[in-house]
Amino acid sequence: MTRLVQWATDSARPYSQAAIDKFLASGDLRLIAHALVSGATVVTREQSAPESKQDIKIPDVCAPFGIVCVDPFTAYRAMGLRLVS
Repeated sequence: MTRLVQWATDSARPYSQAAIDKFLASGDLRLIAHALVSGATVVTREQSAPESKQDIKIPDVCAPFGIVCVDPFTAYRAMGLRLVS
């Protein structure tokens, strides 16, 4: 988790202090930390927004750590699930 905190608080990042505080208090940090140590894939509906100053998006944290991050429908397809009517 320390590596993730260091990444988020790096002054080279564009995030506001409010965005950093929100991320550090969030479940997102713990979810990503778990994926980092276990090699799990993160499934999220969030879209990357690397220029955002107000929010730290899950895909933007996962990418530099090599954590696979996919949207729910990609995960469903990987599991062989199909939605039929």
